[in-house]
Amino acid sequence: MSQQTPTSPLPVERSQAAVALDNLIRRHLRVSDPRDPEAISKALRERYVDERQALEQERSGLPFVPQRPIAISDPGIGSSDLELRQAKDDVDRDLQALMANASLKDIRAELHGWSTSIHQVVAEGTAAARFGMDPRQRDAAMSARRMLCGYARLARYVGALTPNLSPSYRHLAKSLDEVSAMILVLLGDAIANTGQGGARFLLQAPASELQGRRDAVIYALRNLIGTSQESYGPNDWPRGLVAYRQFVQRLEVSGHSDLRTLFEETYVARALDQLLHWSTAGTGEDLRALGSMSHILLERFRRLIMLAARLVDPESPPLAAYLSAIQLFLDAFEHGSSGARLLYIARPPIVFYGLYGMSGPDAPTARLIELVLERGRLANELDCYLGCNCSTEQVRCQIMLDKILYDVDRAIDLYALGSTNTQEPEQRAAAYGVLIDLLIDENEDWLGGKRKAVCPPASDVNNTALVATCEGLTCVTPASALDVSLRNIRDLLWWKGDHPVCNNGTPPLTRPWKLDAFKIQSQPAPITGYECISFKDLGQEVREVISAMIGSDPNLDIEHIAVVPPQALTTLIEHREVCRQMHQELCLQQAMEQGWVSLLRTMAPSCLRFNGNELTPTAALLAAAIDAVHIDQRCDQFKPDIPPHFETSLAGFTYWRDSEGGGES
Repeated sequence: MSQQTPTSPLPVERSQAAVALDNLIRRHLRVSDPRDPEAISKALRERYVDERQALEQERSGLPFVPQRPIAISDPGIGSSDLELRQAKDDVDRDLQALMANASLKDIRAELHGWSTSIHQVVAEGTAAARFGMDPRQRDAAMSARRMLCGYARLARYVGALTPNLSPSYRHLAKSLDEVSAMILVLLGDAIANTGQGGARFLLQAPASELQGRRDAVIYALRNLIGTSQESYGPNDWPRGLVAYRQFVQRLEVSGHSDLRTLFEETYVARALDQLLHWSTAGTGEDLRALGSMSHILLERFRRLIMLAARLVDPESPPLAAYLSAIQLFLDAFEHGSSGARLLYIARPPIVFYGLYGMSGPDAPTARLIELVLERGRLANELDCYLGCNCSTEQVRCQIMLDKILYDVDRAIDLYALGSTNTQEPEQRAAAYGVLIDLLIDENEDWLGGKRKAVCPPASDVNNTALVATCEGLTCVTPASALDVSLRNIRDLLWWKGDHPVCNNGTPPLTRPWKLDAFKIQSQPAPITGYECISFKDLGQEVREVISAMIGSDPNLDIEHIAVVPPQALTTLIEHREVCRQMHQELCLQQAMEQGWVSLLRTMAPSCLRFNGNELTPTAALLAAAIDAVHIDQRCDQFKPDIPPHFETSLAGFTYWRDSEGGGES
């Protein structure tokens, strides 16, 4: 019997450094035996294709003359670059005009701070937007856009309170809007220029972080199966080895023995490296290929996580660490279409069919396109709203309407970063539809601070006192161009359901906003349901239904109430979550609005003598919108609930004092 000759005459070294080197060769050169010189030589020739020709010529005895790379000419400046250059120039000119104005000499230092910060944000935002394929750069670009919109909002604030210089401030705000809009266009260009097509798949983690997540999976696996070269202490329980043994045995018994390969380091590393290879290539075709194969490649890891639930007793920290590391890696490939709608902002609608998806944009993307167009019409109307009128009422109206314009930008951002996998961004954007509806409500008088009286009938027009109370002040003239624009935006944000009664030509929902009549088993009388309601009325209706359900026991959670039919409870819980999301979005806006007062006292020394009352209608409008969608949460500040130390707890029990050092409890 012949003895097989080893591939390498050198003794096999199994030190930690040698094992790491072997794994590195397997991973990057993709050879099965790191001690096979022929396989390594072939892999090196395939990896370094450019040098292979030179090596072959040198081995054949032929002279090798290095070739100089041919310089590629500049492809030229695109339309986006020209528009961005013009927008930046407009910002520079408007800032210089404000700083050179003699009327603003007292706040020159504040304007200089504006100029420095704005230029820095513009530079960082536009630079990051050119790398929109990277999710971190995309987030940085959207953050810069939000800051620019904040400066534009502040400039309109100060301009409304400084009527003699309002055009100059509004010109600056308009220029800032141009740059912030160009950031969205550049992000869409970055996606479109890579040939992404419909951009249905975008990585949600940068390639550099994916490598770190991959390494975390390997390290956690080594810690689990005991190959991390760390011995257990004399008092340590081998929780990782016990969990590994139980898991592998139960996988075989349950018929999922194919998942045992996910506990082999070489196999797991090769599977993750395959995904890394496609994700780090950087081209649109590679990402499209990755999007088509990632679900199948990662299906085994998803099954492993799902089967791990309560499979090991007792719970094992090393196993939990391994599964958590896998889930972190999978998260980069989940919700892969977030940011894909940016492509439709950067490209004209005429090329949507064919080039960017076989079926064109989906319903939320179509609403986003219409929302962008309506935002431009609204901005044009507001720039001419105040005119030469510097009365207090008109200034307050201008402030409220500028707030609505800022909110429309926030709704555009939410839609642009949304995806087909979740409807939460669109539901949060609906909160701004509530604000618009309250503003244009004919029964509200936000300037007077009270609800209008009911108008008298035509037979009682001689009652001048009643007519006077009926004709409250209004910021938006009914049926005007401004009113039409606001109503169009509100309708776009209020996407109804696909119920035929409440569709009314608006884009359909995945689920209709409909709740049929239902009843609690312990109550014979049914609770009246609702259908086709607006988001403005959703909070009040859901609040009343929940109050009726838990009326017998205020501490009872609605998830544990028996309801007939059961699907009514599911729909009600979904509606409650929508109200909570809108409520949180409005609370964020309220906190931001409260921070303007001190800055406006410095920046707006006008004939109106700013004293904060100019912001009262805006604050009242926000408070009314928050109350409309309020369910069971308040706009509270974050306060961490720090558990007390055992000494303070003992002192609380002994001396009847608060465990955190407060007074008697």
